[in-house]
Amino acid sequence: MPAGAADTTTLSFRDTDLRELIRGLAVQHGLNVFIGNTISKRVTVSLNRVQVHEAIKFLCQQNGLVMTIEPPAPKSH
Repeated sequence: MPAGAADTTTLSFRDTDLRELIRGLAVQHGLNVFIGNTISKRVTVSLNRVQVHEAIKFLCQQNGLVMTIEPPAPKSH
């Protein structure tokens, strides 16, 4: 799991675009996240001191989405 995924975060959002929320977490914690363009959900969420990957996992579960963690590609020389 990427180092940023284990960071702790606190979220408090009302009626916020889910894609923008997840993108913001990814940028803030240095993660690569791919989100389908067809997702158009708005969420209200309040999470206190949770790991970033747990926050994203929770948001996905609550909104009928699937989260997949893939290992990084091997570095080429």
